[in-house]
Amino acid sequence: MLDGVEIEQSVTSGLPDHALRAYRDGRAVDARLRTDAGRFRVNLHRERGRAAAAIRVLPLAPSRLSTLHLPPGVEARAGGR
Repeated sequence: MLDGVEIEQSVTSGLPDHALRAYRDGRAVDARLRTDAGRFRVNLHRERGRAAAAIRVLPLAPSRLSTLHLPPGVEARAGGR
């Protein structure tokens, strides 16, 4: 398990400038990261005074709406993509 310093160092190196500024101003940030390992959605925040992160893996290519088994009409509202 990583400690707060290791989490902060690992995540902040890939944050866009605006997200890094927001985090340093004391706010939690949500950002997308792309690395050689893949695409990720990251929420960097503080818990009990230490850096913490929630990280989700994103697929390399978005799913097609037709494969998501959504209710009728959703595809039309989304522009048919």
